[in-house]
Amino acid sequence: IAAIVDTAEPEDVRRPARAALKRHVEYMDVARFITDTQSADLAVRLRAVRVLAALGDAKAPALIESSLKDADANVRVAGARAAVDFGGPKARQALEAATSKETDARQKRQLELLLKSMR
Repeated sequence: IAAIVDTAEPEDVRRPARAALKRHVEYMDVARFITDTQSADLAVRLRAVRVLAALGDAKAPALIESSLKDADANVRVAGARAAVDFGGPKARQALEAATSKETDARQKRQLELLLKSMR
């Protein structure tokens, strides 16, 4: 389930995966995901942020904001997807700020589309 949350699968696939994660959070090693956000391995870091956001973990907003400021454009987009998954006004504000500061035209367009998808 965590792997599905961390993919570019369509929202109709990720939504039930997020719901399943939240229902079974007691079986998740949340501490490991928090530790993984500091990994040198980019893929591990991205997965950890996405899963924590999907779980609605209290540390997720700060991790999302940090990923939206990362030097790597792929990390910024993954952070934007995590912001959409987490939802709420703080995640939206962070995504709006990141979108306005994005200099890469292709990445900016992805951020704009993700921002538009937020409810």
